[in-house]
Amino acid sequence: GAQEMLTAAAVAVAAFLMPSEDASAIFRVVSAVLALAALFAASVCLELYQESKAKQEAKAGKNMFEVQTMRLELPPKPPGGVFGAARGMPELLKGYPVTTATEVKLLDHGFLLTSATPDGTRRLRVRLLGGDAVGWETGGEAWEEQRRRWIEAVRAAPRVAEVARIGW
Repeated sequence: GAQEMLTAAAVAVAAFLMPSEDASAIFRVVSAVLALAALFAASVCLELYQESKAKQEAKAGKNMFEVQTMRLELPPKPPGGVFGAARGMPELLKGYPVTTATEVKLLDHGFLLTSATPDGTRRLRVRLLGGDAVGWETGGEAWEEQRRRWIEAVRAAPRVAEVARIGW
């Protein structure tokens, strides 16, 4: 790779600059030391260049416009009611970041959460499972009421977490 090409170039330069046979021993030693110093400096510069390139590629990998989407299925009824679900939201949503700026959009089968993070936009598609009783099937009257409660819990979760954090 690049290391071998650098070594070959340094050997070529050293051979080109090598003193003739009739030069003094001191001049030959000084030439050899200078060739080794040039090889060392070129090697250090190559390593710095490769590290810089790797950092740029890692930085370029974080696309602020990238949208990461997760899917999750939840029971139709929030466990523990609105407050219980809000308190347990990090576990229920598998670590999805819910803040006061998180947008909530209704979907036919549940709801969609959208959060802006330093790594880009994250979305969580939540599918609320339908129940077995009349009205609890997906889109039924009781199911719609529970979806509304889930959304209340999502919106309350950041405030509940802050209250729990400060012990108020």
